[in-house]
Amino acid sequence: MHRQPTGCIGICLVVSFAFTQNVRADPITFNFSGPVHQRSGNAPQAVGDTLIGSFTVDTQQLTTTEQGASFRRFEGPIDLHLAFKRPSSGTAVVEYDLSRLHLVINNDIEGSGTDAFRPLMFNDPVRPALVFGFFFTDRTGDALTSTDFPSTLNLPAFDEFRLFFGTFFEGAEPDLRPVGTFTGVVTSLNGLQAPDVPSPTPEPASWLLVGTAGMLIVKNRRNARARRSLEKLQSRPDAFTEAHL
Repeated sequence: MHRQPTGCIGICLVVSFAFTQNVRADPITFNFSGPVHQRSGNAPQAVGDTLIGSFTVDTQQLTTTEQGASFRRFEGPIDLHLAFKRPSSGTAVVEYDLSRLHLVINNDIEGSGTDAFRPLMFNDPVRPALVFGFFFTDRTGDALTSTDFPSTLNLPAFDEFRLFFGTFFEGAEPDLRPVGTFTGVVTSLNGLQAPDVPSPTPEPASWLLVGTAGMLIVKNRRNARARRSLEKLQSRPDAFTEAHL
């Protein structure tokens, strides 16, 4: 005997579909800005230029590649746009779009209690023309509640560093060469303001090293040059351990 499908099947399917749609997380967008404080080499930015940018992340497309008690490493796609404007003219001097993310989040690092949000963004890990990143740290451990990707960031809570930085490269692995850098301070993030504090911004050479080490890790965490760069970074009193970088 043939039975007609009951109404519950159709209703349940609709409810299930609606529930699936509702639990899907919306992409997270951060809008930010701040002044360039330092530049070196062939970087086209000038000291005093204003960075205006935004990035959007779909957290469901992020992959956790490593995780420990106080850190978590993510990789995945990102939609990042950067524009550097010259204050004298108000026009954009250079603009960039980057599409790949390599992120480490620290929450209550053992021994220091520090929180940190430290993404690197680029297009091609083998031939990266530009690697851009943030270095946000909070010595009180109050800025982040976990190592999950944050849906919001309280910019003033990062009381130690609120830096952005970039490293320009020429060539390709294994002959990748850094040719220029810029650094600055993020003073606005999704409407939240924080003071422009140039000190204690590290010297450009230090951030060139950070960018170089980070990029080599993206390519190959066992790369010998990455190891040497990490050893140099770890010699600084404010450096993170290899597990956290």
